[in-house]
Amino acid sequence: EYGNAVCWGGQSFEEGCNKIFDPTTGLYNAQDLAGQPLDRSPEYTATFGADYEWPIFSGNVIARISSTLYYSDDYSTSLIKRSDVFQDSYTKTNLSFSLSSADDAWSIALIGNNINDELTTGTCNPSATEAGVFFSDSSYGFMEPDTSYAQEDELVCTPDSGREIWLELTLRPAILFGK
Repeated sequence: EYGNAVCWGGQSFEEGCNKIFDPTTGLYNAQDLAGQPLDRSPEYTATFGADYEWPIFSGNVIARISSTLYYSDDYSTSLIKRSDVFQDSYTKTNLSFSLSSADDAWSIALIGNNINDELTTGTCNPSATEAGVFFSDSSYGFMEPDTSYAQEDELVCTPDSGREIWLELTLRPAILFGK
């Protein structure tokens, strides 16, 4: 249940901004979002991973390859009920290849995260930033649309990381030089 959620800028009475009337402005400033899906909660997700390792150089070095595949169904990135707050379904792939000593005293790895460069977002929030950050004016809860002041808020979205390629070197001095 979420009976008194804040309205977004530009949301009209007909669009659901019809709770908690403010007599000083003559506008409503809340909406009922009960029963709406939570943000960032896809209906389906799946993760599949596989690792394989084998000895090389007479067993003194271990080679490893790893892969992870992550799938997410589409989901809402915000609690607001707007059509532009949905993240489409996507698949991300991670791969890595590493070499390490048999006693794990050192390792070097090439790691690729999100190698298919799937650009996604986890959260979007409405913000009346068109007029500026400090002096923005967001109007909502009006009974009849008045385009002179009621404008739909822009979305400020936080992107997830795109493709990342890392080179990792690990040294364990306690093993390398003894305790």
